[in-house]
Amino acid sequence: MKKVFVAALGLLVGFVFACARQATVDDVVAMMAKAIGGEQTIASISDQVSKWDFTMHQMPPMEGQAMAEDGGEAMQQAPPSGPQTMPMTITYKRPNKIRFDSYSPDGALAWSSCYDGTKGWSIMMGQTMVANEAQNQESEAMVATWIDGYLNYKDKGFTLTLLPAEMIEGSSYMVLQATDKHGNVQKIYINEATHLIEKQAGDMTNMEGAKEPMYMTFKNYSMVDGVNLAQHVASYKADGTMIWEATLKETKHNAGVEDSAFMADDMSMKQ
Repeated sequence: MKKVFVAALGLLVGFVFACARQATVDDVVAMMAKAIGGEQTIASISDQVSKWDFTMHQMPPMEGQAMAEDGGEAMQQAPPSGPQTMPMTITYKRPNKIRFDSYSPDGALAWSSCYDGTKGWSIMMGQTMVANEAQNQESEAMVATWIDGYLNYKDKGFTLTLLPAEMIEGSSYMVLQATDKHGNVQKIYINEATHLIEKQAGDMTNMEGAKEPMYMTFKNYSMVDGVNLAQHVASYKADGTMIWEATLKETKHNAGVEDSAFMADDMSMKQ
């Protein structure tokens, strides 16, 4: 009888410990995928075209520099003061292409940035700039997680480590440390209640193309075609100064985006 009791007690203790088992990296990735909409829904998306209201709170240094170098009429125009808001379109195609286009009120292309799966470039005020190595690596990591999150993270070259949970403004967050194949490290904060990413922090490229500590926030998630999308995204300096923010207005999936949309010759298109 005593042996039976001891055996039963051992089973009970084992059951309690199994229930209290700490989540693994793969557990967290699976939770995140389910929160996004599920693996089947995610896999069904071949491309995405989204429209945003994009607000710059810190102006790119090139804008003022170009005005100073231009001379003539441009010299007499005052540089923009205060936040500048413009419509922006983001075009993504699986597995690794993305472009950002911002427009002036008349529909003319004001600023554009593109990553074709291998290299990136941008156009601002008629000037073309080729992305540097740090910017290309950042774009590579971004497109790899744009729709899928960290599904199949090993195949994408990421190493994930589960760090101790953290409290932010009264909410508990699971924290993943994501290291890409180039050694770049980001901390990903996942809300323990919703399993959605709400913050990403680490060294990121600034408007000059140099790396500095920064963070991004993702808020106001809402389902669009079965996919949970952040309706508000913002970028900050390490001291909390907001650099830019964007509010989602419209999203279309499987719109039939062609590879030509990511070619250099197509970077001068209008809305």
